[in-house]
Amino acid sequence: MFFNKKNFLSFLMPLIAVVFMAVIAGGCGGGGGGGDSPSPGPTPGPEPSPEGARYTPGEEKILVEKKIGALGGVIEINAPGTPVDGVKIDFPAGALPDSYDVGVGYDTGNVAFKSNPALVGVPILVMNMAYKGEFANPVKITVPMRDKEATPVPYYIDGDGKLQVMSLTGIDRAKGESSFVTFHASKFTVPELKLADIPIAKFNMAYQPSGDGFQIANVGSTYNSDGECFGMSAFSMWYSWGRKSTGRGRLYSQFMDEVGKDREGNDILGQDVVATRSHTSVSRLWQTHYSDVADWQIRDCTSEDRFVAITAAMIDSVCPIVMYIDDAGKSAAAHAILAYGYSFTSDDKKSANIHFYDPNHPGDDHLFVNYRTDTKEFGGYEDFTRFAYLGQGDLKWSERFESILAGAMLNFNGSGLAKITLDGSSPKSGEEAAGRNIVISGKIESVEVLADKMKMSVRSVYEDEKGDWKYGDFQDFEGRVDGDSGKFAVPVSLNSGVNQIVFTPSGTLDEGRVTLISHDWTEEYLVTLSEPSAKILVTLTWDTDDTDIDLYVKDPTGDYSCFYHEKTADGGVLDYDVTTGYGPEHWTLKTTDTIRYGAPYKVRLHYFSDNDNGPSNYTVKIRLNEGEKDDVEYTYSGALVVSNSSNDGPDDTGADWADIAEIVLPAPSSASIPKAYATKADSAVNTLAAVPSQSERAKYKPAR
Repeated sequence: MFFNKKNFLSFLMPLIAVVFMAVIAGGCGGGGGGGDSPSPGPTPGPEPSPEGARYTPGEEKILVEKKIGALGGVIEINAPGTPVDGVKIDFPAGALPDSYDVGVGYDTGNVAFKSNPALVGVPILVMNMAYKGEFANPVKITVPMRDKEATPVPYYIDGDGKLQVMSLTGIDRAKGESSFVTFHASKFTVPELKLADIPIAKFNMAYQPSGDGFQIANVGSTYNSDGECFGMSAFSMWYSWGRKSTGRGRLYSQFMDEVGKDREGNDILGQDVVATRSHTSVSRLWQTHYSDVADWQIRDCTSEDRFVAITAAMIDSVCPIVMYIDDAGKSAAAHAILAYGYSFTSDDKKSANIHFYDPNHPGDDHLFVNYRTDTKEFGGYEDFTRFAYLGQGDLKWSERFESILAGAMLNFNGSGLAKITLDGSSPKSGEEAAGRNIVISGKIESVEVLADKMKMSVRSVYEDEKGDWKYGDFQDFEGRVDGDSGKFAVPVSLNSGVNQIVFTPSGTLDEGRVTLISHDWTEEYLVTLSEPSAKILVTLTWDTDDTDIDLYVKDPTGDYSCFYHEKTADGGVLDYDVTTGYGPEHWTLKTTDTIRYGAPYKVRLHYFSDNDNGPSNYTVKIRLNEGEKDDVEYTYSGALVVSNSSNDGPDDTGADWADIAEIVLPAPSSASIPKAYATKADSAVNTLAAVPSQSERAKYKPAR
């Protein structure tokens, strides 16, 4: 595991937002030991890049058309005699922002596969729709298997006719079907291969770690202190794949100029910035998608399935493949590497090496993991023993790598950056805040992209007993930017003590695509809060604009907080009623308030109004014992798909409600009550004590 060795100034990381690094950032380092490895076979050298699979277009034949809305739905093809009979496409709730006609069928064209030239007539699935953006949630595609003993390898066919491998999410040989997920409508093909079908004994796509990997080592940053292996592997994959057609120089020697200094006066290089922004961009779906993909592959696919898929994908896409590796749960560590070639080490093909770039070991062209075809087992690499892959065809990024590259080519020197200024009502860096809940306001002068949203990420900053800087987790707050004036005003909630605040403006491009905007903020922005710390802090955020989700908390007495009754008699208080989308809303019970130990505080959500914008995905964070030795945070996520503005009583139920959690705090002197916890609520909240009637509350209820 690698820990922070660089403290980045906030102006160098303008596009950073909160990054949840539960697994891959929890390790992202070497396994700490050196596992047994066989003698390496020949390392693939920098040979000319080969040609991949070739797609020849045919006629599209749409078999099924169905309207899919924000609530989701399933499309099944029942068309015997067609090549896509039995295909099923499952849209989850929230995948689409509105209702769209989805057409599904097949393409009469053909793909010539290099992984097995004998494969002909492999079906090409077509999914067409007017919506051209990315799905908010992954759409699952299940296809019948023609050969239950073979390995299905899913691809999507991009606009240039090239194949990009998709993440295989499962094989059910008993049912004779396999599945993968996608974030976009496209054309897909799923060839089935066996190890014996692959004719090439050695393969390399003209990639070398000493030329195409990063020159810097994966030592992390202030924002990703445990490592940035996923982003470094993904950016190296993207850069090397596109470099061949653009004539750009190889990555290893690029972007090594100094662009700034950290707190300790150490140089920050262009590659440092690229690594951090790339990792932030792709890792946001780790907990909710990519870690699940790896788990599904390891659980439902054999080692041979994964080896065949990785090798075939390299041959047919001529693109390096991001691999997930871990130590089978022996620690929290996981890691990302980039496979770029393979070689069989014996004529009988009983042993093969997958050659890869490891961001922990820059410039090392001799790293590999061995696979035994006779025992069907991967060998170890350092302490890592389990291997899966993540397809480049379903990578989803919050900032496109093109934007990161554009900034890198300008050396991140402030050229063409948006200008941010704060007005006099906002605290200056180093000042004391007037209260826990403040509004930070100012103006942004946009450049190439008009800023329409300002995000502020807030986290605690403190020194440990050794005098080292430590950081809490970021919490995001968002507000709109006025298109004419560039003014913004974002309500934020501070932590007790010193708070670091990072600005992330964004703008909307064509077809609803959002891009983050580089800016010139050059000051580390620190604001101090001296108020008592929170015993309970509940934070609600959600992901849709112009929608209204409300936070409700009921305390053990039966009193409650919501938008029309913010404060309980015990002192628990709701700070904001956000009616225009995203949140945040907070409920706080301070250490100086009345605390009911050993009894449940119940947290609920109500979808008051979607304003015809459809479902919303919510996130609720519950922090207990702020700043104390048993400070802990729980996170709950889900979706609300139905809204109802008239069903807003604290004990109301229905599809527009979600019961989130029950919070129990242990009595300070009691050994019989366990450590403070928050458990997922299983049922609707029941009234524990008499509370004012709805008619009494209604007279205080504001118009909405």
